[in-house]
Amino acid sequence: KSNVWEYENKDRLIVYEGADEDVVIPNEIFEGIALGCKMLPEMKKEIKAIADRKNIPLADSKMHLEKYALQYGKY
Repeated sequence: KSNVWEYENKDRLIVYEGADEDVVIPNEIFEGIALGCKMLPEMKKEIKAIADRKNIPLADSKMHLEKYALQYGKY
């Protein structure tokens, strides 16, 4: 993650397709999930289903039209 985004104070979890191990994270550590602006719609739907089931807030992101920034809204 570039230092430009450091002010967001967020952590990222990246799991590569085909990984041999399941990743288990306790629900309590999540304040919410922000979906990436370039994520495929199928991935967003899959994550939304999990977030809804676990009652984790979910936000969608898109590139700001006038400056180098992301905008967040409800997914």
